[in-house]
Amino acid sequence: MRLGVVFPNESSFYHKMGAEIFENYPSVQMLYRKLAKKAKLDLKQSLIYEQTEVDWNETNKALAVLMTSVAFYQNWAQCHQVKPNVFYGSGVGILSACVCAGTLSISQAVSMIRKNTWKLPAFSHLDGRVFALCECIDSEEKLMQVREQKFGNEIDQIMQFAEREALDCLIEIGPNCIFAPALRLAAPEGKCLFAHLDDPNDNAVILENFEYRKHFNYLYAARRTLGIMAATQSFSDDPQNDEQIVLAYNAVKAFVDEALKKQYMGQSIHVGEYDLRLCIDQLKIVLRLKKTPKEEVLARVAALENETALPLRKFFSEWL
Repeated sequence: MRLGVVFPNESSFYHKMGAEIFENYPSVQMLYRKLAKKAKLDLKQSLIYEQTEVDWNETNKALAVLMTSVAFYQNWAQCHQVKPNVFYGSGVGILSACVCAGTLSISQAVSMIRKNTWKLPAFSHLDGRVFALCECIDSEEKLMQVREQKFGNEIDQIMQFAEREALDCLIEIGPNCIFAPALRLAAPEGKCLFAHLDDPNDNAVILENFEYRKHFNYLYAARRTLGIMAATQSFSDDPQNDEQIVLAYNAVKAFVDEALKKQYMGQSIHVGEYDLRLCIDQLKIVLRLKKTPKEEVLARVAALENETALPLRKFFSEWL
């Protein structure tokens, strides 16, 4: 799988962003504490607990988004043990991309924001890993020399970037979700899957992702098919379908229970795409028997794709 990460700009800022991760991950607390003096901004007091009044001007918002995005990425990468092929940044997300790709230190990025030398729409290429829309940049000096440029619709640009890099999945990592939903609407049947990590309307989304290691997790996806089977309303008035629905549900439940039992006992277990496809085949039987509307099927598939960052639409071609 070719994997990309997109980091949002400062417009993704919202109050108390990252509070759940800060409270549950000591590494995030350490990062914020380490940068408080250099950034002249204590996110613990000003953003998380709002005990200190701060003028949330453009600079402070940029600093907050940078530190939050980097904290999210570091924990996400460690949790899922993955390394993206390419990074994309928008606005201050450029610096987030550079830090997470290892081409800038977090301290350098903070300094650049304080010096007001970071205001660029995007890059095109940095050490083969960070992309956007300017010339090659490999130092702070070059970054300062690049002139601001005006670009078209950024959603179109990100879609072109994903296509050019032949990405299978592009995940938005940072506070809020300003790109991924729009990307999914713009390309509902495209080759690339667009997912996001944070949701300001649901504080549990990012914490649950880390806790259950949802991304790229076939066993988790198989478990979720059980939930979809149970939660989907039946529009069928044929009572004879009930027995087949129960049989399909029990087949998946037996597989999931056995896998979880082995996992709990510390036994080696591998659940892959083939196993998930067998579970999805049973789910599709249930959806047909319940006469589930196409719109609901596609909505549930899209939600599961975003949860797991697994390309699942290909299994539901009859509803597309």
